[in-house]
Formats: sequence, C-alpha cells, structure tokens
Amino acid sequence: MKIGRVLDRSFKILRDNLLLIYGAIVIVYLPVFILHFVMRYTEVAVQTAAVGPFFQVSNLLAAWMGAAVGWLIWMFIVPLGTMAVTFAIFAIYTGRSVGIGGAYREVLSLFLRALGLTLLKGLIVGVGMLFCFVPGIIAAIALYVVFPVCVIEKLPLFQTLERSYRLTKRNTMTIFVIGFLVAVIQYAVTGACSMGGDAIFTSPSALSITAHALMSFLGVVLIAPLDVVVTALVYFELREEKEGFDLELRAQGVVERMS
Repeated sequence: MKIGRVLDRSFKILRDNLLLIYGAIVIVYLPVFILHFVMRYTEVAVQTAAVGPFFQVSNLLAAWMGAAVGWLIWMFIVPLGTMAVTFAIFAIYTGRSVGIGGAYREVLSLFLRALGLTLLKGLIVGVGMLFCFVPGIIAAIALYVVFPVCVIEKLPLFQTLERSYRLTKRNTMTIFVIGFLVAVIQYAVTGACSMGGDAIFTSPSALSITAHALMSFLGVVLIAPLDVVVTALVYFELREEKEGFDLELRAQGVVERMS
C-alpha cells in the first residue's frame, strides 16, 4: 500500500464529489454548530452579567449539560455521517450513482452496530492508551477500517473488529504514517479557522458570536470528510493488495478505478 497513492486518490475523490460528500457531512454537523453557538452565547452572557444571578450560579451545571449533549452528538450523529460518506465512496468506487438521501437510507439499518463499534473501539483504544500510549496506538491502527467493514461487508460486531485486524495486519507503519499526516492536516485547518474566529470575535455581540461559531464550524466541516475518505481508501487498498478486490469487481464489469 502506497501512502502517496492513498492520499492522492482521497483528494481526487473530494475534488470530484464535493457536493455529495460535503452535503452528507454538513447535515450531521449542523447540531455541532448549534451547540457551539448556544454555549458561546451563554458564556458571553454570563461574563458580561447579561443574565440573572440564578443562571450565573447554575453556569457550571449548564457547562456540564452542554458537554453531555456534545458527547451525545459525537456518539450518535457523527457515526451516522461517517457511514453515509463511506457508502457514498463505495458507490463511487464501484461506478454506481448515489445521492445524499440514498446514502443515508443505505446505512440507517446499521446505526446500532456502528454505535457499538464506536463505543467498543473507544474502550479498547482508551485502555491501550493507559499503558504508555503505544498499545493504544497499535489498537487504533488494528481497528482503523472498522467503519468501512461495517458499511460494506455488514459483518456482526466482533467479526467486524476481527476483520479490521486481519486487513491491517502487516501494514501498521504505513497506516500510522497516513493517520499522522491526516491528523496534521486536520490540526492545521481547524487551528487556522479557530484563530480566524478568535480574530473576528472583537466584541460580545450576536454578530461576533455567530461569526466565531461559523468559523469553528467551518474548520470542522472542511476537514471532517478527509479522514472518512482516507479510511475508506485504505480499506480498498488493503483489499486490493490482499484479496484482489479491484480485479474481482473488474471481472464483474462494475468497478470504476479512482486513479
């Protein structure tokens, strides 16, 4: 598996399918923008004493509630968008046509399984991180393609984990480098947007708060699809390398190579 090839194909998919991929992502990330806006607005209101004493006393509780809502969004809504984009990429890969609504319809039945994968993967990687990070990183690499396996192969929960491990085996360093490069790009984009939002936030006005929230939202949405696309492409590359997946699809007359 070639790192440059994976990244090049990923950017090509993003460029050629902007409306489909970003449309699917924006739908699920809108609640994130709303949450960020509300929390920022209440924070400014408390700091400027624009609210009553009771709200100021309960500000800590409000912050905890906001964090809980944010966690629920990331756990329940974002995986759904990840699956929809993954299916859209699979459709592109196999030369089929799919819309945003069609992609979501295809993956809705897998939502509970994806939720279980999110929780189980997070638990495994989290426990691994407690032991000097290295076991956690190894676990994250071994489970790198669980979502593509879930969406495309529709295996049961633990078989999905095992399948991801078997596909990523002997490609640990390559996947680590790919993941690291994607993380650097994500950090650079979100950091730049965050700095832009801080520069815009010059006064505690509704316009300034909205602009700050929009910049933060833009930073997340701009880069979120890249991780999903790269993960899907790693999955396809691994199957091509180990199982001749592209040759199998070519023999069926359905594959459209993304090269």
